[in-house]
Amino acid sequence: MAKSFMKTFFSLLVLVICGFSLPLAADATLSANVTSDEIKRLDTVIEATQRLLEIQTDLKEKLLEFRAIEKKCIQNPKDTALMQKLVVAASETKKLIDEAYLEEYFHNDFLHELTELSKVADKKNIPPA
Repeated sequence: MAKSFMKTFFSLLVLVICGFSLPLAADATLSANVTSDEIKRLDTVIEATQRLLEIQTDLKEKLLEFRAIEKKCIQNPKDTALMQKLVVAASETKKLIDEAYLEEYFHNDFLHELTELSKVADKKNIPPA
């Protein structure tokens, strides 16, 4: 009787220990997967942020170019080549603003000006400057 009790006791003890250790091992594996997935998600966010920063940097350069051309156009209103550059710069600027979803950061009058100039670029199919 003592032998069968000890055998049963050890069998139950092994089952209990295994029963508790399996969920712990599964949790460790799950935790590793979650961490791996979270790192992948964070990498995706970082890549998207870097791409958005590149777009914003391009937009800033294009805005500076647009403003410089605009000043020259005001000084030389009869220079058609300069006006074509202005129209192209406006179209490219508007495209970058739209691509980055930054419309709410710009004044409506400025966006309207870019839109109207972009229409001219679309109608005449002016090549980029």
